[in-house]
Amino acid sequence: MAKNSKNTPNQGNDDHFPINVIDFYISTHGWFAHEVGAYIRLRLHEWERGHLPEDPIRLARISGMEPEDFNKVWDSVLKDQFEKTESGYVNHPRHWRML
Repeated sequence: MAKNSKNTPNQGNDDHFPINVIDFYISTHGWFAHEVGAYIRLRLHEWERGHLPEDPIRLARISGMEPEDFNKVWDSVLKDQFEKTESGYVNHPRHWRML
């Protein structure tokens, strides 16, 4: 995996991802394991790269899911956890506040 760029929140702390346990629990309470897994993989990719692609096929690949399954998970729980920015990427609203 490519190392992060200068504009990512990771800023060289490659092996640590900060997580607010209460926030994570509240955000994912009641989700199925595959939904939580997709969420974590998307957040980790976002942490490493600084953003997520807008393309649902690429998001499905990042999450490790088949596109059809990912689309169902996106529509049911994930779309409310991410937002689209002016640059065309979807980012977790709390993503940049973790620093």
